[in-house]
Amino acid sequence: MFARPAQTSGQGKAKVDELLKKLTADLHDEKLSAAQRKSLLEQLKVLGRDPDNSESIFAKTGIETLCEYGFEVAELDVSQEALRCLANAMLLQEAPRQHLLDLGYGDKAAQRLRNDDRNDEFLLSRIIFLLTYKTTVDLVELVEKHELANSICRNLAGHADRLTDPTNQLAHPMNDMAMLETLKLLYNVTANKPELAARFASCVPDLFSILSHQKLPVPPLQVPVSSIINALMIMHITQETCPTERQVQQLVHILDLSMKAYQEKELDKAAIPVLMVLRKVQEKASPDVRKSVQSLLLPNEEARSKPLGQGDSLPSRLLRLSISPSLTELRDVISTLFYELSDSNPTTFIHNIGYGYAAGYLSTHKIEVPETMMRADAQGADINPITGQRLAAESKDPEPEMTDEEKEREAERLFVLFERLKATGVVNVENPVHQAMREGRFDN
Repeated sequence: MFARPAQTSGQGKAKVDELLKKLTADLHDEKLSAAQRKSLLEQLKVLGRDPDNSESIFAKTGIETLCEYGFEVAELDVSQEALRCLANAMLLQEAPRQHLLDLGYGDKAAQRLRNDDRNDEFLLSRIIFLLTYKTTVDLVELVEKHELANSICRNLAGHADRLTDPTNQLAHPMNDMAMLETLKLLYNVTANKPELAARFASCVPDLFSILSHQKLPVPPLQVPVSSIINALMIMHITQETCPTERQVQQLVHILDLSMKAYQEKELDKAAIPVLMVLRKVQEKASPDVRKSVQSLLLPNEEARSKPLGQGDSLPSRLLRLSISPSLTELRDVISTLFYELSDSNPTTFIHNIGYGYAAGYLSTHKIEVPETMMRADAQGADINPITGQRLAAESKDPEPEMTDEEKEREAERLFVLFERLKATGVVNVENPVHQAMREGRFDN
C-alpha cells in the first residue's frame, strides 16, 4: 500500500490541478526541460495515488495529457513516468480506461509493447490488462492488427531464456514484475477471447519452461505459479508443444505440495487448474511422458498391500479427495483424470483405482461396467476388485473396531456414493445412511 501524501484533500486536489495545467501547457510551449517534465510527472504520480486528489486526472482531458506524454514524447524517462500515472489512474477508476481507448491510444499501447524494454513491458502490459475490464477494447484487433500475441510470446520467451541461464546474475530489477504483468495479460486476453488462444501457441513451451525453473512460493499456488498454470489451462497443447518429462514432474510436484499446503475446501477451487493442465498434457503427451504421468498419479503395486486410498502418497490423497462429500467440483475433475489415465476404459479404470472409488464416477457418467469385471478373478487372481488390494495382503483377522471419526467419514462416503447412484436412475434403493437414521441406528 502507498502512503498518502501529507496534504489535505483540498490541497492535494489543487496541487494536482496545478501540475496538470503546467504539463498541458508545456505540450504546446515546450519550455520545460526533460528533467522538469519528469519531476512534475513524479509529483503527479504520488498525488494521484489518492482518488480524492485525482478528479482532474480521471477526466478525459487529464488522460489525454498523460497519453500525449506517455506515447508521443521522445524522452523515455518522461514517457514511462506518464505511463505510470496512467496505470495508476486506470487501476483506481473505470472511466480512464475507456477515455484512453476513445482517444485512440489502445492501439498505440499494443504497438509500443513490441519494444524490448522491461519497464515498457511492465507498464504497457498492465495498461492493456486493465483495458480488458469494462471497456470496449477490441482484443481481436490488438492481436491481429497490432501484433499483441507476438509481443507477449516474445517477452515470455525472453523470461524463459533468462531463467534457464545460470550465468545471468545481473538481472533487471523489473524482470519478475514485468513477467507477472505479461502472464496476467496473456490469461485475460485468452480468457476473454478463447478463439485467440491458438495465436499464443508458440509460448506454451516457454510457459512450461518458466514453471520448471521458477522458484516456488509457499504455499505454491500463488503468483507467478498460479498465473502460469491459469494461462496453460486455456492454451492449446499439442504434441509439438507438450512439456518434457522433467517439466511434467514439476507440475505434479506443485500438485503434491498443494495437496499438503491447503485445506480441503481451498483445494476445491485452487487445485482444479493444475489438474486441468495435467489432463491436457496426458492427452497429447508422448508414450514415455504419459507413462511418467501414470506412474506419478496412479496407485502403484506397492500401494496394493493395503486397500487403495490408504497412506499419504499423492495417489492415495487424490483417491480420498475423489469421494470427499465436501468437494463439489474437485472430486469429479480428479476422477476424470484417473479415467483418462486409464485409457478411458472402465475395466482398466476399476483395476487402477478399485471399484469402490470408480463406481460413483462410472454411474454418474453412465459408463457401463462389464459384468465380468466384478468376478473375483476379473483383475487377476490376487486383486480384490472392490478395494484394489492384493488378496494375499488382506488380513485374515477380524477388522479392528472403527473409531467414531472413521465411522463418520465412512458414513459420509457411503451417503455420497448412494446419492450419486440414485441420481442416475441406474438403481432405485434407499440410501442406507437414511435408513439407519430413520431406524435409530445412526447417532448424530
